[in-house]
Amino acid sequence: MKRRTIRKLLAVILAVVLAVLPMAGCYGGNRNTDIDWTDYDYDAPPQVNTERVKRLAGGYWPAPPGFGGNLAGSQVGDVGYYVYESMFLVIVGTDKIIPRLAEEWVHDGNVTTVKLVRNRFWSDGTRFTAKDLYAYYIINITDAAINRQLESIRVVDDYTLEFVWVEPMVSDTQKMLYLAEGWQASTPYHIFGEFVDRIEAIMAQAQPYTGERAKHTAFGLTFTKEQKAELKTIFNDYKNVDLETPVGTGPYMVEKATNVQVNLVANPYFPDADKLEFQKLEMQNVSDYNSLLCSGGTDTFIGTLSYDMSVNILEQSGSMVMYPLLEQKCIGLIFNTNSKPLDDVRVRKALNELVDRKTIRETANYWAVENDVATTGMVPSSMEKYIDADVLAKFDHYTGSAEKAAQMMEDAGWTRNAEGKWQDAGGKTYKLVIAANAGWGAQGITAATEIARQLTEFGIETEAKAAEATVVVSNMKEGLYDMMIDYVDMTYSISDPYKALSNYYGDTTEKAGIKVNETPLILKDYDGREINMKEAVDSLLYINNEAEYRDLVGRIAWATNDNAIAINLYQNVMCVWENAATSKGLPMEELFSEYNRMMPLPRSEEEYEEIAVLNRAYAPFAEVYVRNKIKPR
Repeated sequence: MKRRTIRKLLAVILAVVLAVLPMAGCYGGNRNTDIDWTDYDYDAPPQVNTERVKRLAGGYWPAPPGFGGNLAGSQVGDVGYYVYESMFLVIVGTDKIIPRLAEEWVHDGNVTTVKLVRNRFWSDGTRFTAKDLYAYYIINITDAAINRQLESIRVVDDYTLEFVWVEPMVSDTQKMLYLAEGWQASTPYHIFGEFVDRIEAIMAQAQPYTGERAKHTAFGLTFTKEQKAELKTIFNDYKNVDLETPVGTGPYMVEKATNVQVNLVANPYFPDADKLEFQKLEMQNVSDYNSLLCSGGTDTFIGTLSYDMSVNILEQSGSMVMYPLLEQKCIGLIFNTNSKPLDDVRVRKALNELVDRKTIRETANYWAVENDVATTGMVPSSMEKYIDADVLAKFDHYTGSAEKAAQMMEDAGWTRNAEGKWQDAGGKTYKLVIAANAGWGAQGITAATEIARQLTEFGIETEAKAAEATVVVSNMKEGLYDMMIDYVDMTYSISDPYKALSNYYGDTTEKAGIKVNETPLILKDYDGREINMKEAVDSLLYINNEAEYRDLVGRIAWATNDNAIAINLYQNVMCVWENAATSKGLPMEELFSEYNRMMPLPRSEEEYEEIAVLNRAYAPFAEVYVRNKIKPR
């Protein structure tokens, strides 16, 4: 990653809840800052971290007595990443799917058969079976996305499930992505079975769905108003079940929870639990993360800090390692396309050319990666994976040139008046407002202020306005602002184009004043062919042919960029911190000296995965399942 001199050094997003750091139970600080980064023996017993404890700084869970064991009741928090499992594990950012509770699977026509592992028990000692996963889908009948693609789920035997897909079926790729979503092993039937039975009784009385495929209901069932109310009541009853601690099949179980620390220990029922490299996890809330990291007093921290603070931590600790990792979301400026002059695509393109993304990135999020497209509906880092190079070469790219932007304004019929302000063909000038979520800090109002400064200096008077988080989005959708700082090209987890584009043509377009579900949005691709954007995106679900899929993705993304309803400012970066003094086998260890432990962005998919598995949100404690490479030093 290039090092740049920045104009303003500001702290950015912190992914932690700030509380008080307990000192009890911690095994000291940095025991060794004079480490030969390449000289270690994987098989040697630990010499420093002899307790085989992994300390995790930060995280969220409700303070007792709010903490409990029901995921639906929001009692579990980040602890769930270590105590629950799913059929498959998806590495966020690569969409690599790894079997977890699934052992074998086969797609045969409209049926996918999944064979489950036979070596799992719940942490209370009860044997895990297929009925437990079935319970998850039934209890979450209206919330689990996969249910709307299914006619039914059948429990064949204790270790076999059959998923019966709706015709026409989604592609095999989409089937796997749907199957991999969610923590299916979080609703043990032996605890929550009564709710499953109650829901099944209502399902048996429901009428079959007969509407269009795009609006298919869960399991093809139509519920009456009374039945929907009853389903809601059942879910609320289930959500209010109070378990003392989570019951899961994962590698760890809760030993103790306070308002500042949760201790997790190896689940004795987990296969080869005694061979887990870390026998205990201590998840700690922190109040002074700077001092904690400087002293090497933790082993893991997930959070993006300012450049100055990061350099200081690396120098003071002598052992902390910072890994930047691209998130699957971008910050951008969304235009209100119903507001003049932003209803003119030529003006939107001129502003895309004008904005100096580098300055904004340095102001708002130093570690982020600025982009040179308008907006494509896809996370920029995934575009080369899904779009052919010859198509990418056709995209408009923007350089931040005020001179070129001025020429584009003139080509659109605009002129500068005697005061240097831009006026349209009718001689009218405009004053624009950029709104930003008041809670976003540097990434919100600071970025908006810098953009407003650039536009005003260019000759379009613009002001930035901080708006309350509770109203900023709804106000934008109602057309109360000309522009808004918000997420643009993004996904919540899976980077597959359908997920990204379906989010874009719904949420992002609505913020831009375009309601694709009410009025078809017809754009032209690079060949001049008209595309109904919503229909084209929806069709991606069913395409199994890779060449056909890539072709359509490229055309949709190109047309989206050409329409320029937003400016993709930069792709977010989340940083993962690891302590090399207490853990060995960390990613890119041979490069620690070269980069002074301020590591570059991953240079390959393999490096990305090695770092992603260290982020509980990107791959819940995936090293247990993927490589178990990180060991106590």
